Amino acid sequence: MKILYYISSHGFGHAARAGQVIRELIKDHTVYIKSMAPKWLLQQVIGCEPLLFPRQYDTGCLQLTNMDVDIDGTIKRYLEQSENNNSCINEEISFISDHKINVIASDIASFPFVVAKKASLPSVFIGNFTWKGIYQLYLKNDSHPVIQELTEQYGMADQSLITPMAMDMPELNNRKKINLIARRGKNIRDELNKKFNIPKENKLVFFYAGNLGAGNVRSGLIGDIPDHTFISFYPIDSPPANYIYLENGSYPHHDVMSSSDLAMIKPGYGMISEALVNKVQIIYPPREDFAEYFAFKKEFEISGGSLLIEREDFEKGNWQKSLSQIEDKKYNKNYSSNGAEECKKIIERF
Repeated sequence: MKILYYISSHGFGHAARAGQVIRELIKDHTVYIKSMAPKWLLQQVIGCEPLLFPRQYDTGCLQLTNMDVDIDGTIKRYLEQSENNNSCINEEISFISDHKINVIASDIASFPFVVAKKASLPSVFIGNFTWKGIYQLYLKNDSHPVIQELTEQYGMADQSLITPMAMDMPELNNRKKINLIARRGKNIRDELNKKFNIPKENKLVFFYAGNLGAGNVRSGLIGDIPDHTFISFYPIDSPPANYIYLENGSYPHHDVMSSSDLAMIKPGYGMISEALVNKVQIIYPPREDFAEYFAFKKEFEISGGSLLIEREDFEKGNWQKSLSQIEDKKYNKNYSSNGAEECKKIIERF
């Protein structure tokens, strides 16, 4: 089969998730990717050079900070993207014809389903939320043209594969629940200890503030936390001796997660799913500006291995109290990570 996979360019989580599905598909099929996701990330997840065509089809949310959304700017940018999409639909149809595409998958843009319908091809939604659900929180008006357009477009998907931690998505048809699409890592703690002189007795904490970096963190507060070493793919100013910065791509993300004792992270599907399948306890701040957060919070209450921290404490590095409290939070649920294999089998039925 020849599959065209559209991947949202909002953040890294969609590329990390879709990349795992593509890794399974390319064992037997050809997959073309359309996304603005970083090539290095897709290559790392997929395990080989991706057939990537850089193009954007959704805009996600315009972030003011890691936690705050510019609502007016988000809707304005969506409308601009919608106009661009409509103007390029014939170009998409030509691509499909030239590459003899058999099926279209999307995580999680809605426009690809319009393309699939016009090309008379089957289409698959893969994800845990839709932009319709996210924007609905901001617009609070089901009759708003943006909500109406997104509802119509998502309704064109032939099959909807829904991972855990999902929002309610009545706009999708033929919904089927699948397991987490997540990577189990290997423990490289000994390697990290040796390279970065991490004391063996220290707790290793994976830290992620968001794609916009960790600029507000006060390094002095972190430096005063005993018996803990913090490791992150984002730098901070004047890092203390117990803060390790890794360049993106230097180590597999899931291996670092698996090697950590704790994850102190802004809640997002990619980070949370890796923590859950690797049974790494989670400390997280509230993210009530993003509707997906409430699905995460519900799952946290079920899993038992997480702790809420005040946003100000999270952003500034005032972590010592939470680090002591997380000791009592143990997982009471095991998570399967074979969602990518499930996606492959279902897509192959087309």
